[in-house]
Amino acid sequence: MIKQLAFLTLLIAVAGCSRELPDRVAVDSENVNNIAEAFTGGGDGGQVQEVLQEPTGWRDVRFTFRTSGDVTIPRLTAAVINKDVGVCAPGGVFPASRKLVLGNGNAVQFAAVYLDMRNFPLDNEKWVHPDYAADADATIGPFDQKNCVFLNHVFAMRASQKLLIKNSDTVGHNTKSDAAPGSPNVQIAAGGETLYDPGGKAPRGGPVSVSCSAHPWMNAYFLIREDPYNGISNEEGVVELKNVPTGVDLEFRIWHELLGNVTTAPIVEYEFKKGKLNLNLEPGDAPLEINIELDAARLQGAL
Repeated sequence: MIKQLAFLTLLIAVAGCSRELPDRVAVDSENVNNIAEAFTGGGDGGQVQEVLQEPTGWRDVRFTFRTSGDVTIPRLTAAVINKDVGVCAPGGVFPASRKLVLGNGNAVQFAAVYLDMRNFPLDNEKWVHPDYAADADATIGPFDQKNCVFLNHVFAMRASQKLLIKNSDTVGHNTKSDAAPGSPNVQIAAGGETLYDPGGKAPRGGPVSVSCSAHPWMNAYFLIREDPYNGISNEEGVVELKNVPTGVDLEFRIWHELLGNVTTAPIVEYEFKKGKLNLNLEPGDAPLEINIELDAARLQGAL
């Protein structure tokens, strides 16, 4: 009986498999290998890796910063400047606040723009234009101080560069930054100068504070980045980034002392997403123009 049941089961199995099999699928071994390498990084242990986009070229990007209206900038007072008054407030004229510096047409000076390139290969000429190699380890500056004011209120540099710090005053100053690489804290005699070397290291994120221990009202910022795609707006409110990679998704950060990281601002054709200005540039001979309007009421309230 058991043998009969086994025989019937076999007949049913054979009958149920009587369908025709599909034709054999042709496999292109080269395509298989290409796909495998894309996911495993060329056979480095079989770990899945993200396939990185590659730039298609270069384009300049020009940012222009203005306020949405007039802002009244206060001057410092005798209660604030209470040391070396003859140098720090010559002729009894106290300096205006450096937290907001405006040019013609409400142009905003000292706004910072930098590209977030943490996930990009900075040693690849497809990502960093060869023109930047010439000054990659140059000494730049000066970062100067006069009448107890840091003239370059926000200063941008690459971590591989060195910065000349000057003191054009007739009194001594101290340049100090706990958050900058190496935590510089140097005394600079009247008319003296020194070099600051980040040693190839950059703090994560945006500008870091700089102060003078001898004159506590003095403050400024260093923007230190590993890549060259960063800059500070000039007297016309303009900062231009040269030879930015095109054809790839880029994330720009915008910063101003009174606002911190700018996450919302009226920009024609573009918008902030999660605190970043996301762009994918098309190649072109003319710079891409991006006009950013900072809210005058917010700036006034932060002064």
